[in-house]
Amino acid sequence: TGRDPEPAALEREAARLGARDHADATRPVAPLAPAADAVRLDTTRLTLAQQVDRIVALARERVPG
Repeated sequence: TGRDPEPAALEREAARLGARDHADATRPVAPLAPAADAVRLDTTRLTLAQQVDRIVALARERVPG
């Protein structure tokens, strides 16, 4: 809606995501894990434009041409 979310709503959503990620990573069948060559990008303090710039730069470093 274009408004900043309430801090309590952000905390609830972060807790939900954390619980989901933990369940996915620790399930007995096919637990999710990052690929050996995965690149982690912390987007916490990046704008959308900065995120895109960083992803494009990472791709250009790894993909020839």
